[in-house]
Amino acid sequence: MKENNYRKVLIITYYWPPAGGPGVQRVLKFVQYLLDFGWQPIVLTVKNGQFPALDFSHFNDCDDRIIIEKSICPEPGSLYKSFTGTDKSKPIPVAVVAQKPRNWKMMISFFIRMNFFIPDAKIGWIPFALHKAGKIIREHKPAIIFTSSPPQTINLIGILLKKMYKLPWIADMRDPWTNIYHYDNLEMPRHRYFIEKKMENLTVKKCDALTTVSKNLTTIISNNPDKFRVIYNGFDPNDMPELDTEIDPDKFIIIHTGKLSVTQNPVNLWKSLSRLGKRIPDFLQKLVIKFIGSVDSSIIDSINEIGLADQLQLINYLPHKEIFPHIGRASLCLVVNPQTKNNLGIIPAKFFEYMALNRNSIVISPRESEIAEIVKKCGSGVVLDYNEDSEFILEDYYNDWLNDKKKLVGNFDIDKFSRPKLTEKLANMFNEFAKIK
Repeated sequence: MKENNYRKVLIITYYWPPAGGPGVQRVLKFVQYLLDFGWQPIVLTVKNGQFPALDFSHFNDCDDRIIIEKSICPEPGSLYKSFTGTDKSKPIPVAVVAQKPRNWKMMISFFIRMNFFIPDAKIGWIPFALHKAGKIIREHKPAIIFTSSPPQTINLIGILLKKMYKLPWIADMRDPWTNIYHYDNLEMPRHRYFIEKKMENLTVKKCDALTTVSKNLTTIISNNPDKFRVIYNGFDPNDMPELDTEIDPDKFIIIHTGKLSVTQNPVNLWKSLSRLGKRIPDFLQKLVIKFIGSVDSSIIDSINEIGLADQLQLINYLPHKEIFPHIGRASLCLVVNPQTKNNLGIIPAKFFEYMALNRNSIVISPRESEIAEIVKKCGSGVVLDYNEDSEFILEDYYNDWLNDKKKLVGNFDIDKFSRPKLTEKLANMFNEFAKIK
């Protein structure tokens, strides 16, 4: 398609390369494949954003035809680090607001954050984003606006642009807002909850449509699902061509990729592995528990206390595409959904990548969760509730690894979860709401 025949979409996102993590992958893959469906993305993002992880390899996915514009975003993170004595070289966790303050400086910072930075610490981006977006709209004349949150400040930018320019607006909400599980144990000021709820409701009211990552998430955000469309996270087949996916013949590897928080500690799984080690000769010599990414210290402590310290292998954050060979060598993959309220719709992107590499998963999640439904339909592993014993299930997988490794290799019908297919669904939404035939 000739460049002047593309329809244009203004995409507003905080997370953009060199940001790492699942938030940037969703938007980046949409942008990468929208060109195949007749839409030229114009991306508005921030200069020098403060990201929890960096992955410079994502720049390789940026097509030259993509227009990228950036504006400044005043960030209080540096002041927070200086005031609290936090290591300036370390990123601020995404859910730092949900962490219990450890000293009086953090208590003061927490008070300021909860009472003045509403809905989040990116609120200062609004005037600069509006100014830059106005220039983009006047110059490029996009047919539609697409925003992706969190941070929730982006939804306020969407509301204001909708009012100012009367363009169709689709809001992508990757996470819940006021009902996000990070807030479960948080003593949120009443006025803050009231203001954020008003903002959330206004987003649902003013946008033309919303996209979310699961069906359950639509019911958490609003009791009026008419505007919602589900576009799952997924996998990109072009990220994993010709990979060596032969299972390691010497080690029975159980792998988890990405972050594991304090609410994602499957203690019963560690206990089951320990019991197998006592029953089965050489089991512990062959077992490897491999974590790639950030792991809460409480999880490492649990594994050590149970006696599996020698089986634990920790690898720091890796560029996204460098993770796939590790998955390909594993016998089993692990998904642990947070043990919190409002967790039935959590389906991490890593789960789709595990399936794309033909690996079964042990999924620790409520049996009525949406990910459990997908596991059942695809036959891509087992689902265990948090308190369920997994000893004999793990033993079956271990015996398959010993005797017939081919049984550990799946062949799942997951083409509908590929990033190109998911992007086609989004492009069809753009055509619908921009009234393009």
